[in-house]
Parts: sequence; C-alpha cells; structure tokens
Amino acid sequence: MSLEQKEKIINELKQFGTYNSNNNVAQEISFEHFIIRFNPSYTYRVQLEYGLESSISKHLSPNEKIEKQFNLKNFPFPNTNSFSCFKFGGSSRVYIEANYGKEGKTPGIYYNSSSLSNEAIKTELHNLELYGFILFNEIKDDYNQRHQIYKMNDTYVDILIEEISFVEEEKSFSMWIYQGKMIYKDKVQEKIANNIPYFNVDDFVTLDQIKDADMTFYQLPNYAGNTFEQGNYLNCITIDVNEECFTTIRSNYINDKGFKTARDENNKIYTYNTRGSNHYVLYKEIEGSDEKIYVDMAMYSTSDYTFVGHNEFTNRIEILIYKSTKPLETKYESNLNTFTNYLETLNPDSGFEVNFSKDIKVESWFEINDNIKYNYIYYGYLFEYNAFIYSTDLNQTYSDLIDGLVSSGYVYGTTTQKGNVTYYKNLNNGNTSFIFIMKETDKGYIRLINGAGGIDF
Repeated sequence: MSLEQKEKIINELKQFGTYNSNNNVAQEISFEHFIIRFNPSYTYRVQLEYGLESSISKHLSPNEKIEKQFNLKNFPFPNTNSFSCFKFGGSSRVYIEANYGKEGKTPGIYYNSSSLSNEAIKTELHNLELYGFILFNEIKDDYNQRHQIYKMNDTYVDILIEEISFVEEEKSFSMWIYQGKMIYKDKVQEKIANNIPYFNVDDFVTLDQIKDADMTFYQLPNYAGNTFEQGNYLNCITIDVNEECFTTIRSNYINDKGFKTARDENNKIYTYNTRGSNHYVLYKEIEGSDEKIYVDMAMYSTSDYTFVGHNEFTNRIEILIYKSTKPLETKYESNLNTFTNYLETLNPDSGFEVNFSKDIKVESWFEINDNIKYNYIYYGYLFEYNAFIYSTDLNQTYSDLIDGLVSSGYVYGTTTQKGNVTYYKNLNNGNTSFIFIMKETDKGYIRLINGAGGIDF
C-alpha cells in the first residue's frame, strides 16, 4: 500500500475521534468489505486488511440503515436497547433465501431482539400498521417455523417470533426487511399444479382468512387401510383452522367451481368414515372418460394429532384430490392380526392375542419406512402404526383388549392427564414394546399406537 493511500485511510479514521485517556467517548464505526485475518504470533491478533472495495463509515442506527437502503424515514423499530442489526444479501454471506431452502442474494436489513416482551411485540406490529404496512401473509420456512409477512408497496417485513425457554412473558423477535417480490418456500397451489396434472389449480378453494402457513401438501402412501404405489400416492392438502369454515369451502366447490355431490347406487349422498369423521365427496366429470376428478373432504379436531404444535389450531381439514372410476372408501379388517404381526416384525414376542366378544372393525394407518417417514411428522399419521377399532360396545371391546394384552405379558405403565394409558412388555432381546391406547367414546373408536404416544395425550 502506498504512503498516500495509507495516509488517506488514517485520516478517514481520525474523523471519528481518537480514543485515549483524555478522550474516552467511544463511537462505533463500520468496516465494510475488509479481509479479516487471524494472526497467531505469540498471542492471537485480529488484522483488518483494507482492499479496493473497503470502506469506513460511521456505525448507523437501524433507522439510518433503513433510510439509506430503502429511503424509508422513521421506520418503526421496537423500543429496546438490546438488539442486533446488520445488512444481509449481496456479498454479506447472510441470505434470507436460506430460511426457505432457496438460493439468492436479495439485499436488505436484518433486525433481532433476543428478548422482547409480548406487549412490546404487540406494539411493534401495531406501529407497522400505522406506518402503512398490512399483514399480507403468513408462511412457513424450511424448518417449519411460522413467519408473518407485512407489506407496503414493494417493501416486505418478514417477522419471526420464537419462544424463549422457561420465559413466557418474552420472545425472540426477528425482522428481515427487503424490497421486490415476496420470498417464500413454496405454495400449496404450486404443489398442486406440479403434481396433479388433471386438476385445474384454479378450482382449488381457499378463504381470505386462510394463510399459506395454514396449508400443507402431502402425497400419502397409505390412507384408511388403502395403500398406494410410489408415483401414484394419494394427494392430500391439510388446512389448519381455528374457526368453522369447512361448510363454506365445501359450498364454494359446488357453487363456484362446478363440482357435484357424489351419490351411491341408491342415489343417496355418498360418504365414508375415517378416524371417526365423515367424508364429503364431490366430483367433476372428465369428458370422454369413465374416471372422475374427486375432491374428498373431512374435518378432524386438534385432539386427533400427536405432533408438537398440534394445539396451535382447533381443527384440521383434509382435502383429498384423486382421479378414479369410484370414490375412495375405508378398508376394514375384522381383527388386529395385521397390527400384531407388524409388532412381531419389529421385535419377536411383542405381539398379542385378543378374544373379542363383540364384532369389531379395524382401520389401519401403516407406519412407513424410515427413509421417508420424517416427511410426515406434521401430517400426524404414518410416522407410527395406528389402528382404530370400531365396535357396537366400545366398553366391552376395551375390556377385551386390556385382558388380551395382560394375558400376553403386557403390564400397565402410565395413565395420562386425558385418561389414555400405556401398556408395555419387556422382551427377551432387551427391548421394550409399548402400546398406547386412547378410548374416544364420542368418536366411536379405540385407537392403538405402536409407541408411547405423545406428552399431550
């Protein structure tokens, strides 16, 4: 480096003052596009190397950064002195796209307060709306975390609010502020268009109060005792809701999209039951084909699901979309042989026999192989084997089931707050087999899970 250039850099630094015993008022400055080198000679030292694109400037406040980047004056940041704020995108190696499993270098400003009170967060969201932003959408990132998206013209504020362990009154609060097009992982409508060629994506019904984060697209290898071959899995869209909108969605398919109600050979409305809920089946004709396009809907309560986060909503709507000559139906078995045989494949001697005194029907939801099972954690089924037992006398069937477990070597383990029980058996190979049992009298079934169940159940 020439002496002239070195002198210029030193003068640049001097404008911010000299920190010494006579002048100990510190002022933060920003070093941009420097090379950081760690020199381990005697003691570790950090060296900043000045390059052609390097610059030194006053350290800007969050408001100054936003104004400089986007020409937005007096942007409403939270009222706190505990925060971090920096630029992302460009050459920073910090990219908002990484949150959504994508590549890109969209520039913007990142702001985080690791501990912000619930009231302060509420105030911040209100101030954003006063500034001119609207809650535009809610989306999920690559880690299934829910983000709120605020929009004003072409400016987006991507907000992530996270729980803090053992602290209820405060949360971690992050904002990614950028301009252009909204950055997201994917949309259900895009999944439908890419995976269901026979279905017009414009026929898919949603409502204004349903956000993108409320909907997820799955392709299921089995459903209600039916199995589907790879490449022809059953298309399923889940919609998580906290209000009654099932009837509205169903009506919109009929009144706005031209679907008809499926009927049986006696011209009665066709329905079938899975997991205690009735399905409403609609269809559209395919010109020149015996097949029809089916939109097959049912709604379940949050208590049916065992994954973490199930209690964030009240109900889940499942919408199946498929092409067939006839609508789907549940395949029942008359005993638990398939369930117990599956236990034996996991651990010898873990099966059991039950002499049921009443006729039963068993609806199976099979556990899928380890290579893909984690794709279905938030679906709520297929991660473990679930068997739903239906009977005309549920109490007697429950008693028969317990007797069969005990006579096969299982012993009582625990009872949860909701009254569900676990039975277990210590096996000769050192493993333990667990059976979790839920008796849902109102829904008319007993549910068996291969495993210990969930802590909320």
